[in-house]
Amino acid sequence: MNTETKEKSIVNSCFTCKGEEIDKNKRTRLFGKSKTHDFVGILRETAKIDLDIYSDKCGPTSFLCRNCVNKLKRLDEANKSVKITRKSLKFDEQDDPLLDSDSASGIEQKDVTLIVTQPFIPTATVQPGQASQALTSNIDLCPIFMSTPKKAPVNKKTDESRVTISVKYPSKVKNKNIVGDFAKIVKAILHQNPTGIANVVVKSKQLREKVVDRLLQLIKTEIDDLCSVKNPSILRGTTKEKLLQFSLEKVCDEWAERAPMFHSFLRACCSKSRGTAKDLEWSPAMAVAGSVLLKQRNKHMNALASIIGLTIKTKSLETVINTCAKLRITCCNQTVLRKMDILGENHDELLKTAKRNLEDTFQEENGSSVHPGYTIPFDNVDVRIERRQMTKTSQNMDCHWVNHLYVENRISGSHLPTHCNKSIDSLENIDLL
Repeated sequence: MNTETKEKSIVNSCFTCKGEEIDKNKRTRLFGKSKTHDFVGILRETAKIDLDIYSDKCGPTSFLCRNCVNKLKRLDEANKSVKITRKSLKFDEQDDPLLDSDSASGIEQKDVTLIVTQPFIPTATVQPGQASQALTSNIDLCPIFMSTPKKAPVNKKTDESRVTISVKYPSKVKNKNIVGDFAKIVKAILHQNPTGIANVVVKSKQLREKVVDRLLQLIKTEIDDLCSVKNPSILRGTTKEKLLQFSLEKVCDEWAERAPMFHSFLRACCSKSRGTAKDLEWSPAMAVAGSVLLKQRNKHMNALASIIGLTIKTKSLETVINTCAKLRITCCNQTVLRKMDILGENHDELLKTAKRNLEDTFQEENGSSVHPGYTIPFDNVDVRIERRQMTKTSQNMDCHWVNHLYVENRISGSHLPTHCNKSIDSLENIDLL
């Protein structure tokens, strides 16, 4: 059974590449007649294989897959092109001594040969039934794709950009090779592009740290000037006249004039990315944030803090919340109420749990251990007999119907304690009265 399956797979596989089973619609007979190409002749000329011994026994069952057919066609066309080129160059193979050398044959095989085979010399000892086995055991017909050698890989890593600058001093001229980030800065300076210079400085980690330190020093200097007593700020005015004239917009305008770095920092933090021009100039939240920071720096910068304190002291709670909401200190009153509802959900859960625990404990300790008992209620139904309903023998008939049932007592004294301090007989009558 295994032999039949193996023979069947060999018959249905490609003669050259020994690939998988070929579909009937995608195979070509090896020993068949072709109008354009002679596949047997191509294999005989290129691989030096004598296929005549297989034509009688394996001819009807020898097929080529579509991939191998295309390769053999290209190989045949390449051989024809080589012959035409040789004839055009009047190349004489017999007189050329280079054809006999190993190097020439090697070059020819490298250029045009797509199938490399092991040396095979058919002998007379090969039986016709062993033709396919002899072919597969001595010949490797799997095609090897050949291509022109690739160029040596080029090292794409290049040296860092280098810039040479020359500084002419009164006494001498000094030249210096600049590399790394400093070279990029010099290039940006050469192009006179302020944006490019700033981008290069920001991208450099070392330079960015130094720039940030310098900016912090400038902001600190501006804040020291705002908190100075010689030139007092609006936030220092706590008199009645100055508090009445206080305005958050005036505070932002003062910062823009006296502390532009500090004002730019607050504006970048508070402004929207798509805000209007007015939003980019100032906002109440920006003024409040800067005032809180300055009050932390100097306690006398408390004009806004005084106004907020007076508002909380004199106004109702709802008014205070709405005012602080406009300053972005708190949320609006409606939002606060919603948050209170969310936080107040199940706020009495602990009390309810404690109540249930106390009730359960009381019932366990003072619960009734005796059944409350039953009561039997009944009702008497009298049937009235008229004279016309009496007979001669039964004239004094009297019917009574009693309907009764028993129910559990709704009120029971079983839960009351059975012991007492005094007996009722020992009590004085005056106590009872």
